[in-house]
Amino acid sequence: MVGTIRKNKREIPVEFNSKRKKSTIPYNMFGFKEGTTLVSHTSQKGKLVLLLSTMHHDDAIDHTTKEKNKPEITTYYNKTKGAVDVVDEMKGTYSVSRKTNHWPLVIFFSILNISGINA
Repeated sequence: MVGTIRKNKREIPVEFNSKRKKSTIPYNMFGFKEGTTLVSHTSQKGKLVLLLSTMHHDDAIDHTTKEKNKPEITTYYNKTKGAVDVVDEMKGTYSVSRKTNHWPLVIFFSILNISGINA
């Protein structure tokens, strides 16, 4: 499993949230613990991305991309995230959800939305 993680989670070490000041050189920081890998990747544009992976267990750099010093985890995530983005977009376009304060209805509407996409 590979995915992004929010920067404001308290479980994330402070070192992984710090950006380098206006550097044009991409910067990576890797953390390993019990079968999971955490990567803090700052791209050439200066955007910080945190990725968590249970598939990758090393600090491999992908040399086949245009961007230098890009982690293999980031490349894999970018290749496989397409389906999630399509589902989120379609859920917004073809939504049957209604505004409600009852949590069972929220779950029901979410299941209906995803079922409609799968149909």
